[in-house]
Amino acid sequence: MSDRFKTILIVTVVALLIWLYAEQANPAKPMERSVTFQLVVPPGGDLIARLGEPGRAYRFEFSGPMAELEQLRARLQRTDSRISLAIGTDIEPTTGQHDFPLRELLAGHEWFAGAKIIISESQAQTLRVNIDRWTKVDVDVAPGDFGDLAIDGPVVVEPASLGVEVWESVARPIPPDQLRLIATPAPEDLAQLAEGQSHTIGARVSLSTVLRPEQVRLPEGSRVNLTFRLQSRQAQTTFGPVPIKLVILPRDQNYEVTLAEPVIAEIRLSGPSDLINRVKAREIKVFAYLDLDSVELSSGITSKAVSFDHLAGLTVLSGPHLATFTITRRPDIE
Repeated sequence: MSDRFKTILIVTVVALLIWLYAEQANPAKPMERSVTFQLVVPPGGDLIARLGEPGRAYRFEFSGPMAELEQLRARLQRTDSRISLAIGTDIEPTTGQHDFPLRELLAGHEWFAGAKIIISESQAQTLRVNIDRWTKVDVDVAPGDFGDLAIDGPVVVEPASLGVEVWESVARPIPPDQLRLIATPAPEDLAQLAEGQSHTIGARVSLSTVLRPEQVRLPEGSRVNLTFRLQSRQAQTTFGPVPIKLVILPRDQNYEVTLAEPVIAEIRLSGPSDLINRVKAREIKVFAYLDLDSVELSSGITSKAVSFDHLAGLTVLSGPHLATFTITRRPDIE
């Protein structure tokens, strides 16, 4: 071995010994950090993992060799002080709610396993993790709102049910009638349909349930066919003036009723579009009934709601409409 090589070797060994002595005599200053955690689930699986307190920061003190602390500092800086925990590696994939001691979790994490870093806490800290799985259930599909259309008979939905993925923990306790899909046709599709004919149109489904959106995964596309017969379209109109017709039994003809206003200024009507068009053309006579019986006449009431029961197929949206009047008893004729 040449003298030069021996000299280089001796210098290297001495430098290493000096560095090791300096590390022991002057240990690196502990590093305090607040860190957050995120959970990572295996891609393509059925696992779901959620933190009990998302975004919460946990305080630690890290001490150990200077080089390892610098490496940890750089890693935390790159991840914005966030540490990822893998379900199946760092955390066992057992369904349910779990509280994990954080020091134990970090000690087994890839950043700390085999390292000489000591992890300290001012007080014991736990990480709450909820682990769930997707489970598939068949959910019935019901027809949704058809807007202003009057449908004649039932609406046939095909397919009548779809497979939906739901969190396993919430699927079991939900009553079947609270987990259902609604198929609502698009307004632009309904606008093209002819009255008095049968139609089949596609409709997108949405979830009508007590579940939150993140607890459910609908099948891709999520469309069904709706078959039905369109009777008519609904419409509304304002109509007036509306005369009031008085109805009194023949035995009560000795009472005279004087209306304060013999007409109602206007009413708002709703019904099939063909009937509403006939109302507008005054082909359907619109009036109100004021029906007074013997007891009401003899007691001398001064107001009563009128009725529109004779307007078959039409609904009066306004009201109630009250008629005011006076009742006078005529002298008995001998």
